[in-house]
Amino acid sequence: MNPSAAAFVPKKGEKSPAKGKTNAAAHPPSPPLATKLSAAAQPFVPVAPKTDGPVPAEELKPEVRPMEVPKQATAKTAAAESPEGPAKETKDTNDDSQLDWLPEAQPVDWSESKLPKLFGCHNTAAKATSTAIHLHASWDLYADEHQSGNGSPALSSPTQMMTFEPIFVANVADVEHFWRLWRYLPAPSALPTLFTYSWFRKDVRPEWEHPRNKKGGTITIVVFDRDRSGLSDKQVLDDVFMAMLVGAVGESFQECSTTLNGMMLKVRPNKPVTLQLWTAHSEVGKLKTFANSVRDTLSKIMGAKTLQKMEYYSHHQKQASTNSLAARMKAKIAPDHTF
Repeated sequence: MNPSAAAFVPKKGEKSPAKGKTNAAAHPPSPPLATKLSAAAQPFVPVAPKTDGPVPAEELKPEVRPMEVPKQATAKTAAAESPEGPAKETKDTNDDSQLDWLPEAQPVDWSESKLPKLFGCHNTAAKATSTAIHLHASWDLYADEHQSGNGSPALSSPTQMMTFEPIFVANVADVEHFWRLWRYLPAPSALPTLFTYSWFRKDVRPEWEHPRNKKGGTITIVVFDRDRSGLSDKQVLDDVFMAMLVGAVGESFQECSTTLNGMMLKVRPNKPVTLQLWTAHSEVGKLKTFANSVRDTLSKIMGAKTLQKMEYYSHHQKQASTNSLAARMKAKIAPDHTF
């Protein structure tokens, strides 16, 4: 397994304590991350949407924790009682236990965050709903520490090339698992100096060669720069990233469902932190509508004057320019469009 996966994938044999029970000696609590969007956060779950009619039973998939089977029970006896029972139980366990290793979320102070006001949610202590609230689409999270073959960080020397090997972390298809995942993982302000988060629709790899990415491009946004006033607030960085995640899964941006394939948060040494929005096409009209909708949301967090112009580079133009004279001279490649 790639060393990068060790920080995200639970080790074999690790078990989460049952609800209502603690085992401090066996599993001492880990210190909370120094960020408001951390494992210590309460799930920031909106109220379930109202429906006009009954929801089909196949669409309601509440989290099911596997029952504890006595030691004397065996697969043979279980199969005798219910021939289809073991197979079905195994399937349900595999579907719902992907994020069961995450710890229970704890309350958090949202007083310095702009997210409650942005989302119009004042009850940040709301309990999770009894039934799953499914997202419009399923999303995959990848993470990459850009380590070299020997396990050392890439770019440790001027001549070393940066590797790009995104590690699949989890798939999220409902609201509860979305918040459970992002309350556990490090926020952008807590990431190392060389790191990439990739958040893409299911079955879309974070690669420009992928068939669903090939005809599109990227909209680049500078979301943090320690050397610029107005862009050096780490809380704003965390809020911007979370607002984009929520806007993506909620399809709340205009032309989002037909334009946005995914996004990348890139943290690089001695460079501003950038957010890349990967698009499915290069249609200027739809791109402009989508970019303006994103700008309206981010300006409420970053401020209209702080938010820079958004630059769009098509994958076709960027790859064609890679071997050009300007690229060899390390000159800045002009974007296809700016919004």
